[in-house]
This record gives sequence, C-alpha cells and structure tokens, in this order.
Amino acid sequence: MRTVPHARYGLSMFVAILAFCCPGCSEGGPVLGAVTGTVTLDGQPLSGALVTLTPESGRSSSGRTDEAGSYELKFTFDRAGAHVGSHVVRITTGGNPESAGHQLPARYNSETELQTQIDSGSNQVDFDLTSDGAPPSPSRKRSSARTAALVSGS
Repeated sequence: MRTVPHARYGLSMFVAILAFCCPGCSEGGPVLGAVTGTVTLDGQPLSGALVTLTPESGRSSSGRTDEAGSYELKFTFDRAGAHVGSHVVRITTGGNPESAGHQLPARYNSETELQTQIDSGSNQVDFDLTSDGAPPSPSRKRSSARTAALVSGS
C-alpha cells in the first residue's frame, strides 16, 4: 500500500477546493442586458421599492429605487444587468421605511401580471403603476424607455 505525502495531499485538496468554489469567478457567465428605469405610483416617483426580474430559467436580478424612483438592476453584487429574454416582474415595498405608506396592489408583486423582455445592450424599463392596480401604460425602449406589459388574465 502506498501513502501520499502530506504536501501532495494538501496541494490536491487545495486544487479540488479551488475548482469547486470558483466556477463563477471568471467574467464568463450568462449574457446580460443592462437594465435601468423608473417606477412611479399614481404619477409620482416611488422611492424604496424593490424591482425584481425573474427569467424563465436562471438567477433573478433586482434593484431598489432611489428618491426619484430610478433603479438599476444587479445580477450579482459586482455585475449589473439581467438575463437576456423574457421575465416576470415583481415590485414590492414591504419592509422598507422609504416606501412607508405605499402598499402596492398584488397584481404588481405576489400575484404579478407584469412581464418584460430584456435584450442585450441597454434596456430602460419604466413602470407607471396605480394605487387601484390598473395596467401600466406601455413605455419600453431599447437604449431608451420600455414599460412592462401586463399579461391579460384577470
């Protein structure tokens, strides 16, 4: 029976751990489109809202709106954007003091009907929401403005 010296064993373990932990460390990964936009509620900027886009498969992207209602989606901590393709959109305000007093209708979050398409390159996706839950008016632009579509089903 042959024994492996400790140095070789240690090196083997280091290489195995490195291979296991770093598959996502490279600049590779899915093709993303940059996504920015604004969220308004009854025509006024909605600050502190969380905008989440979920693709048909893969990781979701999200971003929080600022005082002007503007947001930028993040795929990971250090990578901006969202998967290219079709997404279900959820906009929530719960648990955020900046958006206190703004309870959004379920059709924008837990029972969402919002969908949008993300292309490679720059995408601006604006959400013009209403307190009564009416469908948003369309406004989607590639490298200019895009509003998410509401799927008819209600």
